[in-house]
Amino acid sequence: MRRLSYVALLLFLLVLGACATVATGPSFLEAKAPPPPNGKATIYVYREHAEPIKWGTTIFFASAEVATLSEGAFTWAYVSPGALLIRVTWPALSGQKDAQLQLLIEPDHTYFLEVKGISRGFGVGIGFIVTRIGSSLNEVNPEVAPDIIESCCKYQKALTNLY
Repeated sequence: MRRLSYVALLLFLLVLGACATVATGPSFLEAKAPPPPNGKATIYVYREHAEPIKWGTTIFFASAEVATLSEGAFTWAYVSPGALLIRVTWPALSGQKDAQLQLLIEPDHTYFLEVKGISRGFGVGIGFIVTRIGSSLNEVNPEVAPDIIESCCKYQKALTNLY
């Protein structure tokens, strides 16, 4: 009976792995945003490494869904100036906590945001207990962010590029 439980757990974990999405688009240099429309700003959001890696995380600007980023992905969009709440949400089954960041957007500026996440655990018997979870959304220095994105991430198209 115990062996059957281990087999069931292994199959469940394999199914979860099969659900993982991998970013396969062009590089940052190939998919860099053109200059924004007059009076707009550009926001890049990237996910170099955010656990759990098997789950996509959905990005929202205010209440508008922008994109769902896989591990190793980035996207960009144009936004209007003013206060903007940016949220990162995870599927409920991921066990991960959501994150948010409030930005004051200035026209003709470029912003870079990184999604981070940690999900550490240890096994007990046939169960699994998570010991540390949490995610964040952080603004990154625009002088270093393009090099980070070029080395880590592939482009995933936003649902629309104008918010």
